[in-house]
Amino acid sequence: MAKQKSIVPGIEILIIIVFLFSFLIWAVPKCAATKNKRQKEEEIKRETVEDETDKILDSIAANLVTAGGSVAGLVDSTKKAIKQKLPTAPAATNRSVLYITIDNLKLRKSPHLDSVVVATLPLFEEVYFLDEVTDFTQQISLGYEITEEPWVKVRTKKGKDGWVYGAGIHYYKKKRTGVLE
Repeated sequence: MAKQKSIVPGIEILIIIVFLFSFLIWAVPKCAATKNKRQKEEEIKRETVEDETDKILDSIAANLVTAGGSVAGLVDSTKKAIKQKLPTAPAATNRSVLYITIDNLKLRKSPHLDSVVVATLPLFEEVYFLDEVTDFTQQISLGYEITEEPWVKVRTKKGKDGWVYGAGIHYYKKKRTGVLE
């Protein structure tokens, strides 16, 4: 007698495929809506900054004209220069947030200890990862421990970019142990 194939495995696979397809139909519009909402918020912020800049420059021009002399060309060129410097995309909202784990960590211009210090960062300050890490690691004594980490490029909330030693940052707020204070 010939053995009949069971249709149960076929039905299970069909149910899984229907479930996955239904999930995708639900999830894709949700993600697109969130992305569009963020883009609109950033566009509104940019327009607000541009409008405020125009108002300030128009006010300066009006004051200068009433003081005697025309500076319309100067104001227009200044407006263009300011608008070119405005960010076209969010500077840090799409970046990973990292936290300083060593109090008074130095933000440096280049990824080495001899580089100029741009800023000193307090414990637990938020910084934004700028997607750059050195190809090399450096061994540094932190006092009670010796670490070997790469340098990481970050941006502070105040907009300063620079390099910090990798042992001094983390994805969670936690104080680094082994640091001589």
